[in-house]
Amino acid sequence: MNAKIKTRWIEALRSGRYEQTVGLLRGRYGFCALGVLCDIAPGSHYWEKGYGGDWNFMSAASGSRMFLAGLGLTLNEQEIIGRMNDNDRASFHAIADYIEVTL
Repeated sequence: MNAKIKTRWIEALRSGRYEQTVGLLRGRYGFCALGVLCDIAPGSHYWEKGYGGDWNFMSAASGSRMFLAGLGLTLNEQEIIGRMNDNDRASFHAIADYIEVTL
């Protein structure tokens, strides 16, 4: 993963600017850890208001998994971080610590 993007992602997760949610990249009330990366990453992408107040991630890379892979985050890494956020309910700070040490 690109070191500058990694640093920006860790800073964003620790910043307190993002509320955390589960099950969605971006929901009505917050973001998951992967959604934060989608939000801060450079490139051709945007959020579109979806049904019920949630948001859909739109990119030229045809989906969030492809977009994240293009940033250097493998599918396995996406799964691990997604599970940490959604299943384990790890805090953004704990996820940032994991990213800093592991990626």
